[in-house]
Amino acid sequence: MTWAFNDTLRNNRVQQTGLAIDSGTTNPAGTIRFYDGVQPAKGGAATTLLAECEFQNPSFPAPVAGVATANAVTSEASAPAPSPLVATWARIVDRDGAFVMDGTVGLTGSGADVEIDNTTIAPGQTVNVTLVRFTDGNA
Repeated sequence: MTWAFNDTLRNNRVQQTGLAIDSGTTNPAGTIRFYDGVQPAKGGAATTLLAECEFQNPSFPAPVAGVATANAVTSEASAPAPSPLVATWARIVDRDGAFVMDGTVGLTGSGADVEIDNTTIAPGQTVNVTLVRFTDGNA
């Protein structure tokens, strides 16, 4: 059986993740970096960078029932992808570029951790994030 935590504790844990994304001083906000290939072990070596989109600051409003959905994310106006490649995972880093978390990428409505309008990213393409959501693991 899995532990089940009350919503106050779940919200506090999720809120700490948002605060980690907003921490640092180098850039105005945290960033989502999109990559192709197999997602590495937590915080492991990244594959080919396809695009970067910037969070608002703050990145997330207060969570509800252990769920946080990001505020609007700024689109990547001109993706640095070296050729058309499929985004399969994303890394979220704080304002200083330090690792916060990795997650899956999929098309809008796919249920992935990060949803975008087109997972095949070509050089110079605009990349639009449609949803970033994470949930505390215990309901």
